[in-house]
Amino acid sequence: MKRTTAKRGVDALQVLWVVLVVIFGVLIVTNQISGFASSLYAVVVLGVVLAARALRRRRRRS
Repeated sequence: MKRTTAKRGVDALQVLWVVLVVIFGVLIVTNQISGFASSLYAVVVLGVVLAARALRRRRRRS
């Protein structure tokens, strides 16, 4: 039971990462967003990392 839930969580995070990278990659390549793209990308990355850490801590406690 625990292994399957953990696997699903990892898969979900990986899918999120791929989606974010693809979306931002396309936007940057097509020059739809230029100046604030890097800062926005950094904020999103930090948010995802913090969310992942929080989820891991919650799962470990439970």
